[in-house]
Formats: sequence, structure tokens, C-alpha cells
Amino acid sequence: SGWQFRNNWNIGFWSSRAFEGVSTGTLRGGPSITRPGAWRGNVWAETDRRKPVSVNVYGFASIEDESGTTQRNGGAFLMIRP
Repeated sequence: SGWQFRNNWNIGFWSSRAFEGVSTGTLRGGPSITRPGAWRGNVWAETDRRKPVSVNVYGFASIEDESGTTQRNGGAFLMIRP
């Protein structure tokens, strides 16, 4: 879901649920294994892309149900136009 402001900046987020499932490809032809469920989410903000210089920043996180293992990352893009 995202929103655009009058100044053409954008912000947004999404979240998803990956349910427990069976993975046949993880072991490359071996027996199938159960893949745990997880929650995932992403947020972002972006300045006006019509300008000569614009910036986009984002963050992502996920957490596995069984182990509590987390993954987090984020970044930024800088666009410069002539």
C-alpha cells in the first residue's frame, strides 16, 4: 500500500504471511522438507522522481515462526539526471 503526497513524494509499506509448506527443491533432489512459516514486511519512502536528483530509501524484515530467525536489510538509491 502506498501514498503519494501533493509534492510527489511517496511512502508505502506492505506485509505478508508465508505459511508453513513443503519444499522439494531445497535438498536438490533429496527428500522434501517442511519450510517454516514467516512474517515479512517492507517500508519505503521516495522523493519526487521528476526532479534532477531524487532519493529512495527502504527497509525489509522477516521473522520465521519456529526458530525466530530474523532477516533485515535496507538501502537507498540516489538518482541523478542531467
